[in-house]
Amino acid sequence: MQLTHRSVPRLLGTLALLLVAFAAQADRGPQLHEPLIPDPSEDLRFGARLSGASLPAAIRTPGGLVGAPESGRAPGRSEPVYGKDPKGSDGKFQIDGDTRAPARLPYHESFRPGITPFKRVFSFDSVDAQMRLIVQDSLRTVAVRSESVQGDDDEFFADLVVDFVPSTFTRIPTPAPSTRLIAAHLEPDEPLEFWRDRAENWFVRSASARGPQRLMLQLAVPRAAFTARMTVSERRALASALPTLPDNLAPAARPVLARIGLDDATPPDVALKKLVDYFRGFEPAEQAALVTGGAELYQALALSRKGVCRHRAYAFMLTALGWGLPTRFVHNEAHAWVEVFGGTSWHRIDLGGAVTGVDFRGGPPEAPHHRPPKDEFDWPSNATPGSALSPPEGAGGGGAATPTGDGSPEDQNALAELLKTPPPLSDLPPANIELAPLASGELRRGQSVALKGRVKAGDNVCHSLGLEVLLVQGPRVRRAGRFVTDAFGRFSGEIAIPSDVDVGDYDLVVATSGNERCGAGTSR
Repeated sequence: MQLTHRSVPRLLGTLALLLVAFAAQADRGPQLHEPLIPDPSEDLRFGARLSGASLPAAIRTPGGLVGAPESGRAPGRSEPVYGKDPKGSDGKFQIDGDTRAPARLPYHESFRPGITPFKRVFSFDSVDAQMRLIVQDSLRTVAVRSESVQGDDDEFFADLVVDFVPSTFTRIPTPAPSTRLIAAHLEPDEPLEFWRDRAENWFVRSASARGPQRLMLQLAVPRAAFTARMTVSERRALASALPTLPDNLAPAARPVLARIGLDDATPPDVALKKLVDYFRGFEPAEQAALVTGGAELYQALALSRKGVCRHRAYAFMLTALGWGLPTRFVHNEAHAWVEVFGGTSWHRIDLGGAVTGVDFRGGPPEAPHHRPPKDEFDWPSNATPGSALSPPEGAGGGGAATPTGDGSPEDQNALAELLKTPPPLSDLPPANIELAPLASGELRRGQSVALKGRVKAGDNVCHSLGLEVLLVQGPRVRRAGRFVTDAFGRFSGEIAIPSDVDVGDYDLVVATSGNERCGAGTSR
């Protein structure tokens, strides 16, 4: 169905993209220039940088080229703001006994490429006598190291809205341990200071900035931070990185270590594998633990192997510290995991227990997603790793990170892959994607659009199913976002209309290539 720019669409999921400024330009006479479509490959080749900022216009990542965040944007109404620490972030973490299966939770992706759900917001490196997690040591400055990107680094952009209070430390997220700051830009420009503590919590401070402002960063992380490798053969080689521990931790950890089969003679690499295997084998419980805190709750969680991500990570950390392995507990609004010291650096390890799905605040992440090294440890068959919440391989989003949309062969191949490829197993029923009507059929570039719907395939509920949101205009295809269905096959959230898409009439299509339960399908 072809629509003119003045028509009111009646086809479900169809919209017209209008730009008022273009109409005004037409009234003033012919346009004497063509709009330039952002091309990260050209930006990278010519070393282009953002206007008025020290950030490069593009970076190369294992998942593909990534364009820098768009500069000059005012903080959006749906964007989360990093400001005063939320409740429960007073420097201590107290584990709870609610070990039931997790619910769907909100999540905001702050990085390009996206790292869902592994955004580091709160990190703890020690424990007190009440078995609460704490951070030892004071803050130290983070230097801007503009020439420090190495060949074995993964690079990231951060795009944050920070609510500044003059001369006040404000917590900001990082993508991984051992993150280095390459460049920073605040809009409007003000002098900045960056600080971190021993557990690598990051903070920003400005003597003059006030109120919500956009902060963009270029960051580098050693690729080794995303995979766990022991570089030492004796436990005593890890002692220098251990924090001061309370006297009652070792007795509390002793029965758990005996259950796992760890003693003083166990080599560090063997100990790490046994710990990961043991704590990845946790399962949610129907009832909360009967004890409420302290060493008793730790032992109840660790010995029963009951709990979700935060219980696994908490019990892993106390057990590992009790054996002599430096470990951190890291969490955000949707997931928790651990970081371990391998002898020379820190490494992220996911233990599973993740939520069934996340609702993206401020819109779903753009493509490409971060592609870490292969996980070196096994997962049990019923595992729920955090990586299941990441976009599937090849998933895309709108904007400069995926500068397709001109009817190129890449676009047509993507359409064929997402809309025409049969499901991997021929007996899978096709996915039936029910998309709720849009609030308006006329939208502007850069505008956020709220979408929701549900997916079923015959009698199957299509949970944990990756969905692509596409703008289709004849042979031209543009990815505009993605969703992952929850345990009931539902999805909801916002997408952003790409700021560089051509003006015209488009079909908005939600499509999937299927998974192990549901076949391929589209909303049209």
